[in-house]
Formats: sequence, structure tokens, C-alpha cells
Amino acid sequence: MKVLEVIGGLALGMVTLLILVVGSLFAVGSMSRYVRNKSM
Repeated sequence: MKVLEVIGGLALGMVTLLILVVGSLFAVGSMSRYVRNKSM
């Protein structure tokens, strides 16, 4: 059972990290698009 807990924790951490990375990438992309539209 201990192994399952460790695997579950790792999976949860990976998913959280993935969501953070995707979220930050999306934020940066929309921000740069907004800045580009403003400068035009």
C-alpha cells in the first residue's frame, strides 16, 4: 500500500506541475498578444 501512496503523490505532483506550466505559458502568450495589439 505504501508504494501506491508514493505513486499517487508523484502523479498528483506531476499533474499540478503540468497545470502550472500550461497556465503560465497561456498567460505569457495572451499577455504578449495583448502588448503587440497595444503597440500597433
